[in-house]
Amino acid sequence: FLSRVEINAGQGIEKYYTPEECFTFDSANGSITAYDITKTGCTTDVVIPYEIDGEAVTQIGQAAFKEKGITSVEFPRSVETIGANAFQYNPTIEKIIFNEGLKEIKGFAFGVSPTPVNIEQNRGKLEFVFFPETVVEIMGVSFAGNSLRQVIIPDNVTDLGTGSNFVFNKIEHFKIGKGITILPGKVFQGNLIEKVEIPDHVTRLTSVEFANNPIKELKLGTGLTYIGANTFENLNIAGEHAYPRNEFYLKEVYIPYNVTNLGSSVFGTATSDVIIRTERTKEDFLTNVS
Repeated sequence: FLSRVEINAGQGIEKYYTPEECFTFDSANGSITAYDITKTGCTTDVVIPYEIDGEAVTQIGQAAFKEKGITSVEFPRSVETIGANAFQYNPTIEKIIFNEGLKEIKGFAFGVSPTPVNIEQNRGKLEFVFFPETVVEIMGVSFAGNSLRQVIIPDNVTDLGTGSNFVFNKIEHFKIGKGITILPGKVFQGNLIEKVEIPDHVTRLTSVEFANNPIKELKLGTGLTYIGANTFENLNIAGEHAYPRNEFYLKEVYIPYNVTNLGSSVFGTATSDVIIRTERTKEDFLTNVS
């Protein structure tokens, strides 16, 4: 994984912020509700000020920067919440800088496309993002359809919403923080993950989390009790021309003893070719392997 480097600015260096006039601001709740890119000095590179009109900026409102052609954005420490759809449909974003203090990233906040149709033509440019340890929730579809290469979910995150958070990116490496016990559906579907290691604190894989990844190595944690349908399936989504199926590499999988529910088509059409090893018999599962 890439490491984070903190650089302290030297004395005499003045921080640049995007002019206050660019924003529509609700001082009652500290929320930026809109951005006017047509005004002088309001560019696609946004550095959000920590206060506007003397009031702290604590929230980015719903759809405030939606479809604005934003290329980069930096948040101050004062921002705690990034609202739903706040930066939706900005495939031009190449850089995001979060700061300590951020707690919530709502649904579709930076999502570009949650579907595989013409994904390469519509894919976002964002390749890297680092979440501060203060984040407690990263909600569904929040980064869908970008070009992320890795994802590290901090230990304080306990909520990933309804899933599809990082669907259809280019993720090769990921790490699941200790606060996550249930992975929602499709969270890492359609990426470039070759090695999947589920930590022992995860108890449930809902469904389709790792479908359409070229997985070569799979290690399931001892805390797992439930593996849902199509979790590691090589699905044919919206037609092969929209999103090609990855080659299926898995040959053998060990299912931990605590798993009592193994959903249908966990390994999809390749199930017959995968050797499934477990201390339980097939009849022990509430839903048989299929």
